[in-house]
Amino acid sequence: MAAGLLARSGYFAGKDLHAPQPSNPKGFFESFEINMINEDILRESAGDLILPLKSKQLWLSQLPLEISIRSTGAVNERIKKLVSNKPYCFKDPRFCYTLPAWKPFLDPDTVFLCVFRQPWKTALSIVREVESRSYLQGVSMDFERAMGIWRACYQHILQMRQRGGSWVLMEYRQFFDESCLKKLENLLQTTLDRSFPEAMLENNALPQAISAADEVLYQQLCSLAGYPPDLVGGR
Repeated sequence: MAAGLLARSGYFAGKDLHAPQPSNPKGFFESFEINMINEDILRESAGDLILPLKSKQLWLSQLPLEISIRSTGAVNERIKKLVSNKPYCFKDPRFCYTLPAWKPFLDPDTVFLCVFRQPWKTALSIVREVESRSYLQGVSMDFERAMGIWRACYQHILQMRQRGGSWVLMEYRQFFDESCLKKLENLLQTTLDRSFPEAMLENNALPQAISAADEVLYQQLCSLAGYPPDLVGGR
C-alpha cells in the first residue's frame, strides 16, 4: 500500500514489478531485480543461516542482530544504477537485513519509511502466503515461525534506525489519517495520491495470542510512530 501510494505519486519502483495476486490485488510494487540483488547480498552475508530457504524465498529469513552485511563489487554497480532513477521508492522485506549494503550509495536526504501493523496480522499473512504460492512450496511455516520472522525483521530495523538516517515509522492505519499523510508529504516534499489506499483491503483477522516480548516490541514501534498504544493488543 505504501509503495503503491508513492509509485502512483511519481516515484520509480523498478521496471519489472511483480504482478498482483489475491493477497495484494492492487499490486506488490516490488521489483524482481531488487529482490534478486537483496538475495545475492543475503547469500554473501548469511551463508548457512538462510538454509533451507531457496531462491526467491529469502524474504522469510530470520537472521541474528549481530550478522555482518556485505556485498560484492558487481552487486554495488547494480545498486548504483538503480538509485540513479530519481525520485525512487524501493520496497522489499529483505531490506530489513540488507539496507546497510545499500546505504553507501544513497543520498544523504534519503527517507527510510517503515510500515507495520499488528504482528499477528503479519504472521497470519505470512502463513497464508506460504500456503498459497507455488514458489514457496516446501517451506515449513506456522504462526510461531512467522512471528519469529516478524520479530527479527523489526529488531533489525530498530537497530538500523539507531545508526542514523531519516526514519519514518507508520502504523498501517495512519495512512488513512489526513494529518499523518500531510506530515509525510511535507517530509518528502511531494503530493501523495490519496485515491490509492483502500481501507476495505485491510486484513481483518482476529487477534492471536503473542508473547509479552513481542507485544513490547510492537508498543515500541507504535510509540515511534506516534500511534496510540491503547490500540495495541494481542492476548
